[in-house]
Amino acid sequence: RKLSTSSGINAEYGDLELQSLSPMDGGSHDLVMRFLEFLITAHTLKTSFDLAQAYTNVFLKYNRRYLMEEGSLREKLSTLRDLHKDQWTKLQRKCQEVVCVTNFLKNVAL
Repeated sequence: RKLSTSSGINAEYGDLELQSLSPMDGGSHDLVMRFLEFLITAHTLKTSFDLAQAYTNVFLKYNRRYLMEEGSLREKLSTLRDLHKDQWTKLQRKCQEVVCVTNFLKNVAL
């Protein structure tokens, strides 16, 4: 599913789908791997930041036990972690820039 079309999914239905991805809950290793690839792509494209973050959080919440036990997914998890960290670092920098500019404009106006 494309990220842009996924945003219309009911939150409860999305939660249910993400809960059932791992083999422990009726899914498969292939489903987990493909969803990890989807998340990596979503974070790489840097579109729909909030939606990608929400999917990542819910996915990790419901599938963490399987992800920790399945060693073959470690590389993809590391990639996702690095992309996730990079996006949050960039967002933090942007917020700091906004605060600096706001403080500057406030001081100039006085």
